Amino acid sequence: MVLVNMADCVEFAPHKGVLVLQKTLKITADDLAWMAVTALKHMEDELFTSAYKKNHRNEFYKVVVEKYGRFEVRISYQEFESLLKIARLNSITRSKKQELIKDRRQEFQRSRKYIMLAMIEDGHIYACNECHSSSDITIDHVVPLSRGGSDELENLQFLCRSCNSRKSAKVNSSA
Repeated sequence: MVLVNMADCVEFAPHKGVLVLQKTLKITADDLAWMAVTALKHMEDELFTSAYKKNHRNEFYKVVVEKYGRFEVRISYQEFESLLKIARLNSITRSKKQELIKDRRQEFQRSRKYIMLAMIEDGHIYACNECHSSSDITIDHVVPLSRGGSDELENLQFLCRSCNSRKSAKVNSSA
């Protein structure tokens, strides 16, 4: 687990709490108070504390493991602040990406009828490209969006729901 050290005077981590070390006898009361208050504030930080559940989706956990190869490390407060900032930015980026993907999917669903018409006009047969069924037809991306595909007609095909589910996010070469 990450143990954050502040000037060899105060250490903190969710699994340990806030520890005041022997060296604190050599610092001022104001400095000690600042360190203790700062440590306690971070002990309530959800991004920091939830990493201790070894949640591999937690951005702080991922940043620490990426940098050190493990989560059990002792780091300075400055390093902690730096890693926490990176984790927050990664979390914001991930959230924005999820929001944009959701918007793209909603836009695709709104224009689905127009896309189907354009595919038929482009020569696509309104039947599953795999099993040739004509029921429960969906629009499939030959190269999935998650793998760099686009919404262009050349990258779209009709698949029945069963074949589309089986295909998942694999690249299909039969279009």
